[in-house]
Amino acid sequence: MSHIVEIKTEVRDEAGDFLFLSTAMAYDEMGNLPKSVQRHPEFPWYKQPPKLQMAYLMENTAAICEAAGTSLENIVRRQCFHDDFTHFQQSIEQWATYFPGDMPASTTLEIGGPLQVPGAQFILDLIAYVPPK
Repeated sequence: MSHIVEIKTEVRDEAGDFLFLSTAMAYDEMGNLPKSVQRHPEFPWYKQPPKLQMAYLMENTAAICEAAGTSLENIVRRQCFHDDFTHFQQSIEQWATYFPGDMPASTTLEIGGPLQVPGAQFILDLIAYVPPK
């Protein structure tokens, strides 16, 4: 069940031992919010979209980290930009499940919305350490 959207870019090594993941949002190959992270209109209390969106992003982030020779446990910095702070509690609860010990340094801001992807509730910017091979 991969949700990774492949974007072809030139790989550059000026970042040294760090991997920068910028402006990550939950979106599919068409640039839309995936149905899997949306609340079902007939069951509005069943799903928690902030948790689902964070899980979706972390699954993609784990795959990107692995391809770059690192892992989620090597994330050292997180910035999260919310459209509305009412989504913060659920998203940070989901985020914390990936870091059972110490969590990375973090900044969380409310920037208002809507975001570039309609229905997306936050944007993640992450920095991960890439250990030498």
